[in-house]
Amino acid sequence: MSIPESSRDHGINEIILGCEVGCLRHVVGISYMNFFDQDEPELYFETLHVPYEFFWSRLWSGIKYIVGKHRIGYDSTLLGVSQAEELIALLNKYIKERGEWESRLADSVPRRQKHQHL
Repeated sequence: MSIPESSRDHGINEIILGCEVGCLRHVVGISYMNFFDQDEPELYFETLHVPYEFFWSRLWSGIKYIVGKHRIGYDSTLLGVSQAEELIALLNKYIKERGEWESRLADSVPRRQKHQHL
């Protein structure tokens, strides 16, 4: 799911990737920001972490994890083909514009001239 074109005009691109299995706890948000000024383009990955248990259960699980008697599982997000294509398009845009920014930055740095001593 992408945000409207009007937001893209302001240098922000965001996609929200939901899990193919339909679990609402398995969501990844990706924000790409490029305002075409002196700041470098930025890419952020945001994940949703939902507590599965009540406070005391989570506290007990944390204590067991600290002493090495419990493993905490990780959530994951399974992407479909259309979501993968959307992600690839956003990453390609980031790579292209980041390269352009680095080129502009390199061009703006004064180059030292070598002096020849005779």
